[in-house]
Amino acid sequence: MLTKDKSKILIEEFNSFIQRSELQTTLVTSLRPYVNEIKEILLMHVYQINEKDAEVSPSDRQGD
Repeated sequence: MLTKDKSKILIEEFNSFIQRSELQTTLVTSLRPYVNEIKEILLMHVYQINEKDAEVSPSDRQGD
């Protein structure tokens, strides 16, 4: 059986959950226009890392 204190705690936790969910939704919604830009930037960095990796000759790698 729920006591007054337990029900108050449950309500507070539920409200906290709702606030976090709303915050996450707001964050995702606000970032949505930038998702493609962020992906492009990350892909460029990965490409640059792969290029640098390819520049290292096999003889250089043996020294590691």
